Amino acid sequence: MEHECALLYVKKDSHSKGVGTALWKAIEKRYPEMVAWKLCTPYFEVRNINFYLKKCGFRIVDLFEEMHKESGYADKRDLMFSFVKRLDGKWS
Repeated sequence: MEHECALLYVKKDSHSKGVGTALWKAIEKRYPEMVAWKLCTPYFEVRNINFYLKKCGFRIVDLFEEMHKESGYADKRDLMFSFVKRLDGKWS
């Protein structure tokens, strides 16, 4: 079974205190039947990228670019990394 994390937020004054890591571990413990987790985060959020890659074991699988209808190009603020964490060890 796969699941998507739509929103995970830790208040700024709680950063670097292990709150996010503990929260993610609690989510995985709450849903032990999940074999994969998916989520997205903006490319400019370096702190988020580091957290998901190094603390939680996710991998980046894609970069999404939302094109603006009026201009036909993507603004760098609209770039999103897509992450996946597989708990069954099957990476394709």
